[in-house]
Amino acid sequence: REGGPDVQKPMGTYTHKNNPVGQPLAGPVQHRNKVVYTFYDRHIQPEPVLTMPPSVFSQTSFPLPHLIAAGAKQSYFVHRESDNKDTNVIFACGENWFGQCGRSRHLQHQPLLQVRTPKETKVEKLVCGTGHCMALLDTGKVFSWGANWKGQVGTGKRAHTAPPVVLEFGDEPETAKVTAIFASDEASALIIDGP
Repeated sequence: REGGPDVQKPMGTYTHKNNPVGQPLAGPVQHRNKVVYTFYDRHIQPEPVLTMPPSVFSQTSFPLPHLIAAGAKQSYFVHRESDNKDTNVIFACGENWFGQCGRSRHLQHQPLLQVRTPKETKVEKLVCGTGHCMALLDTGKVFSWGANWKGQVGTGKRAHTAPPVVLEFGDEPETAKVTAIFASDEASALIIDGP
C-alpha cells in the first residue's frame, strides 16, 4: 500500500527533472526518495550486524556497556561515561511511538542516541516492559518513561511519558529510597526503604 500516514520518507536527493545528479539546478526542483517503507514492512537483516557505537562528542569513546535491557521494539545500553568515571549514560534505539527511547515522540524510529537523564549519575539497574523503561540510580531515585496506557510508568497519570521523569513516593519523597525495581509487560513494581 502507498501513501498512508505511516509511510516514512527519509531524505533523498534533489535533482532537476532534466539535469543529471551533480549538475547545477535551474528551475523547479523535485524530490526523489531513495527509500520508502511503511510501518508494517519488516526490517530484517540476513546476518548479524555489529551495532554502531554511540556518537561521541567530548571524548574518544565510551567503554563497552555494562547493562543491557530490551523492550518489545526498543533496546537500551548503559555505558560508563569514561574509564576513569563511575557515572553512566543510557543510550536507546528502536521504536519510539510512545516515547520508549526517552526522547520526544516526533520520530517513530530512533537511532542509538542518549536518553535524557541527569548528568553525573550512576545507574544501578535498568528494567523494561513492553513499551516502558525504568532506571534506578545509586541515589535511590527512579526515572521512568515510555508507554503509560495502564499507568505502568508510575506518574499517577496515563499519558505516555518522554523524556524520563523522576518518580516521587508518599508524603516525604526525599526520605524514601528505592532499593529494587521490576517491570513486566504492562506493569512495574518498586521496593522502597523508608521511615
